Amino acid sequence: MSTRTWCLETTDRGRYCRLPALTRLGLTHGFSCRDLGSGDAEGFLAGILGLQQLPLARLRQQHTSTVHDVSAGLVKTPPVGDALVARQAGWALRLQTADCLPLLLVDTRRGHYGVVHAGWRGTLAGVLHQALQALHSEGSGPGSTWMAIGPGIRACCFEIGTEVVAAFRARWGERTRHWMHPGAGSRPHLDLAAANRFQAAQAGVPAAQVLDTGLCTRCRRDLFFSYRGDGGATGRIITLAGRP
Repeated sequence: MSTRTWCLETTDRGRYCRLPALTRLGLTHGFSCRDLGSGDAEGFLAGILGLQQLPLARLRQQHTSTVHDVSAGLVKTPPVGDALVARQAGWALRLQTADCLPLLLVDTRRGHYGVVHAGWRGTLAGVLHQALQALHSEGSGPGSTWMAIGPGIRACCFEIGTEVVAAFRARWGERTRHWMHPGAGSRPHLDLAAANRFQAAQAGVPAAQVLDTGLCTRCRRDLFFSYRGDGGATGRIITLAGRP
């Protein structure tokens, strides 16, 4: 994937990544880089992006297909779930990842937007499909919806076991042959991005409206935290998205 889909922004504290095309579509966003750390990267990134005055919605991410609509208001304790949607401007949405894919959604006609945490379990459970259903339930449509795929582990590095292959085949059937690839060893590799593109296409999102950084967190440990690449003990990439 061409690096022209994404850019690095450098600050006096460190760097973050964004997709200029998504910014032009009206979604302010950023993915923190390793040199920002993860302890206070959220507050710093919010300030740099101009989102610091907005209410911030968080989740207790547990690889589910649960979606929360922040337009109904925030609760004191972050709820369990793996996707957030907002049907009006004025919210900042947050994810944390370290190999799982952060997916960003924006409807350019109605201004609705969302964020999705998509690891293999959430992808298997259809978390993106559920998020798109929630986004489209009050007037948004797939024809005006754009999706962006942020930094995450890619097929080149995402080795999986036979039980994961079996689970995907049980859910998605023969389509999974397009998402499974042979690796250097005996285990197959999973293309999470392709599996989520499929879910977006099923929901009617045009392929031309899917933007992909193409960034692999395990390959680009110079830029991003990677759970697998760092041996499990690592920080987290903070994803923020909002519309002031």
